[in-house]
Amino acid sequence: VEEGLLKKDPYEILAVEGGLRLNAVFSALLVSFAFGKATPDALDLIGFSSSTGLVEVVQVPALIVAVACVGSAVACGGFLAKEKRRSGFVWGVK
Repeated sequence: VEEGLLKKDPYEILAVEGGLRLNAVFSALLVSFAFGKATPDALDLIGFSSSTGLVEVVQVPALIVAVACVGSAVACGGFLAKEKRRSGFVWGVK
């Protein structure tokens, strides 16, 4: 990006706050629970049998959430930020 093409916005900082932080934490916990190697052992520890299929049921929404997060980052950072002359990296992370 050439110098002077990006809009200067003092509020455009790389800080994930509020709803973005809640979404990031929820997504990370869901994906780690669904695809973690220790999830079946943890479920056995708290009394759930790993044969109940709970992990397999949770993997579908977790995959959807993960793909949506990555797709949103690419769309915002790659396309929307350029249209609005903003930092693609900051918008992609947010």
